[in-house]
Amino acid sequence: MRFFRPGRGAALIGITSAAVLAAAACGGEAATSVPPTIAPATKAPATAVPTATSAPQATNTPAAPAAPSGSLIVAVDDIREPVGTPRFNSVQSLHLKFGFMEPPIRMVRDSTGGLVVQPWLATGWKLAADQSAVDITVRKGVKFHGGYGEMTADDWVFSFNDAMPGVTPGATNDMGGDLTALFKRADKVDDSTVRLTFNIFQSNWLERYLSSFWEGHVIYSKRLFDEKGPDGMRPLSIGTGPLRVVRYEQAKEIVMEAFPEYWGTPSLPKDVKVLQVLETATRKAMLQTGEAHIANLPVKDRVDLMNKGGFATGKEGTVGENAIAFGGNWWEKTHIQSAKVLERTLDMTQPWVSKSESDDPAGWEKARKVREALGMAIDRENLNKGIFLGQGAPAYSPGWPVKLPGFKDSWKYAYDMAKAKAQLAEAGYGNGFKVGWWVGPSGDGVTMGEAIGGIWTAELKVQIEFDRTVYGTTFRPSIVNRSVNKIWWCGTDGINFPAVWPKGFLLSTMSDGAFMCGSEHRKFGEIFLNMAKEIDAAKLNTLATDFYDELRRTAVQIGVIDIENLLVYNSAKVASWDMLPEGKGVAGGINSLYGVKLK
Repeated sequence: MRFFRPGRGAALIGITSAAVLAAAACGGEAATSVPPTIAPATKAPATAVPTATSAPQATNTPAAPAAPSGSLIVAVDDIREPVGTPRFNSVQSLHLKFGFMEPPIRMVRDSTGGLVVQPWLATGWKLAADQSAVDITVRKGVKFHGGYGEMTADDWVFSFNDAMPGVTPGATNDMGGDLTALFKRADKVDDSTVRLTFNIFQSNWLERYLSSFWEGHVIYSKRLFDEKGPDGMRPLSIGTGPLRVVRYEQAKEIVMEAFPEYWGTPSLPKDVKVLQVLETATRKAMLQTGEAHIANLPVKDRVDLMNKGGFATGKEGTVGENAIAFGGNWWEKTHIQSAKVLERTLDMTQPWVSKSESDDPAGWEKARKVREALGMAIDRENLNKGIFLGQGAPAYSPGWPVKLPGFKDSWKYAYDMAKAKAQLAEAGYGNGFKVGWWVGPSGDGVTMGEAIGGIWTAELKVQIEFDRTVYGTTFRPSIVNRSVNKIWWCGTDGINFPAVWPKGFLLSTMSDGAFMCGSEHRKFGEIFLNMAKEIDAAKLNTLATDFYDELRRTAVQIGVIDIENLLVYNSAKVASWDMLPEGKGVAGGINSLYGVKLK
């Protein structure tokens, strides 16, 4: 069945099987005249039966598009860095959202508001009956920017294999760990067909890993790699999107323009400039003066502008999941799947860090009490009222909102400062301790961290050292190499996902070599592996519940507030925005800037 969308920005619930989607997928090659504006969307049927059948292609003929016109200016808090090599690109999800790179498929809305699959750079896919591999048909007529020729299966094979640390050791692509867990490798069948062999089949392989909705792997030029090598192509932002990069200066700006040889027929601005503006007040002022047309803002500033009039919000948004991850609990000695010996160093000076429960039961319980006490020392109701004007919702179990059917009251952390103090004293920290906390450079994460930290300091004598560095260049490497020993904001596999999508990847060794949320725990990995192969909705629901039971027991990750994030635009400058659904929320949730129509 398709995804259910109860309202804009609300959590998505339901279940979709990739095996099901394969049954509804397009087969063969679409004519190059089929434009992105009318490419067929695919719903999954209700019966979850793996199959290799194909659906017919669309035959619509598009109307002639309007010529690109106008200049769009966007202000966000972080544009990350330009990295054009698959193996090194730890920020490609941002490049996908901005529109100069493209994914295999897109997620779009149907007439009822549900999410459905739309073929994109992939025009079809056929799943093997035993779920061992999938053959993907590559769209013809797609050209790379910079004169690097037409996209073929060779570009796909390179783009996948070079990004996966399981194939290319040392790869740090932001999808690398996910892809390695999912696929063994990519192989060329012919010039228009790529075979992706599954490492572990996952029921949401298509929507979660290959779409525009989440991070979505993108396609790079093999010819560029052959000419420049991995380091030579690193600073070159070459994609296939409707926008091409003219200039990309880290921490300053990205300047893009319409790509005249684009394979589709979108109506888009002639040029787009995305500015990095760290200060919230500056972004807000730029919107008001017309210096920027679109910006991401904290809730209070967004509400203030909307009340003044002359501003609108994008039709698509994400639910921001503010959850605290306790970094450094490396409880596993070997990888759950490969049995590879892992190299990890436990920083036992951190009160929330311990050895595994089996290695040191007393130490494990002591650290658990610290984590749980901090979770109880958060007044979520007042935080929501004070910071988010009551527009958010208290959260406890990242990825399963309180209002979602099946939520258990036992997962909550009741606000109880007296109990929190007593529990810290039991653990030996009645006089407090120091905490390093990455909150990011600006925005609601900083405001909320400072509010919580102030209470912890006043009531629990916990001293906070806030890390406000930019994520991509400074903090993320410590997550990837498993040296992080701080706490930070980290959601699970997404509150914008169905609750029954496989859980546990980001809290297990399955994410080895890639992003994760601070702890590696065997049971989380076991739950992930069981959910990955399961397509029965009832069994998936049971497994998801098991995951959240264990998440609450271990308290390695604690929810705080769920809040809807919506981008704001100046109505005097922007006529409309044909915005793609967004689940990741990078750069404030920006997606498909080429869909903006200016006045």
